[in-house]
Amino acid sequence: MAAPDDLYDTLRHTAEAWVLATLPKTPGTNEVDYDRILSLLTSDAEISWGHSLFVSQTPPLRGTKTPDGFLEHMKSMAPRLGTWQIAIADICVDTAKRSAVVRADFDMQAEVDGEIVRNEILFWVKMAESGTKVKASTEFVDPVASGKLRELMMAKAAKAGGGAGQAS
Repeated sequence: MAAPDDLYDTLRHTAEAWVLATLPKTPGTNEVDYDRILSLLTSDAEISWGHSLFVSQTPPLRGTKTPDGFLEHMKSMAPRLGTWQIAIADICVDTAKRSAVVRADFDMQAEVDGEIVRNEILFWVKMAESGTKVKASTEFVDPVASGKLRELMMAKAAKAGGGAGQAS
C-alpha cells in the first residue's frame, strides 16, 4: 500500500487529470481527445451529472453513462461548441474514500470568438483502489450558465441553418 502522502498525490493527480482530460485536443478548437479521456477511466466507470432537478429537466444529462456513453455525449456536445478552456480552482482529496472534489471553471464559447460563459463545475470523483483510474464521476454544473450556453448554441445552430437542436 502506498504511503499516505503518495496516495494523496496519486489521487490528486488522477482527479485533476480527469477534469482536464476534456480539454480540447488542440487548444482553441472543439476537438475531443477520446483516448485521453478513456485512459483515465476504469472499464466499468460511471459518469453522471447533478443537481437532480436540473438534470431531470435536461435530457442529455439524465442517467449514468458508461465510458462509451460519455464519449457519445462528448461527440454530440463538442460540435455545438466553438471551444472551451478549463482552470482548476480548488481540490479536496479524501484518501480513505479514494475520492476528490474538484472545483473547476469551464470557460465555454458557442463560437470561437463568441461570448465566454463561465460554468463553475464541481466534480465528485471516485477512484479505483490504486488511485490511478476514475471509477465514478458526478459533475455538478451551474444550471444558469448551462442555460445561457444552451441559448448561445441554439442561436449558432439557427444562424447556420441547423435549427435549435438538443443543445445542453
